[in-house]
Amino acid sequence: MSRHDLAFAAGAVALAAIGVAVYLGDWERFAAYPSFTAPLDAGVLALAALICLCVLLPFADRRGIGP
Repeated sequence: MSRHDLAFAAGAVALAAIGVAVYLGDWERFAAYPSFTAPLDAGVLALAALICLCVLLPFADRRGIGP
């Protein structure tokens, strides 16, 4: 197992933990009918930023790559 495998596994675990926390925290439920609304507040934007960070962080490890 390489250090890259560990970084991507940690990212996957973090995404799963975020999903469970959002589900248990009873955040906005999705309801497509009768209308589609997406209320944006600071919490939702912070959650979106956290998800992006968890997905992109494994790519930030650049040890062993020359200039």
